[in-house]
Amino acid sequence: MKRADDRRAVREAPERYRKGEVSLRPVLEAEPFLEATEDAQLATRLDRCLIDISLFKALGDGWQGVALPKVAAIRSISN
Repeated sequence: MKRADDRRAVREAPERYRKGEVSLRPVLEAEPFLEATEDAQLATRLDRCLIDISLFKALGDGWQGVALPKVAAIRSISN
């Protein structure tokens, strides 16, 4: 829900600026804020996936000998 609201704000900000409803600042800040929100959500999903994989590995579900990447290494690639 939050991301949908942020996307709507990015779409509506330029029009609201043209109508004189808001200053230029919200227009310039809308897109980077949306990107930060999406990055945080993606990082959370990544953490959850790695945790799930680690759990299966710990339970011995055929993951023997498979080296899992560290979260920090994956995040550095995506940045």
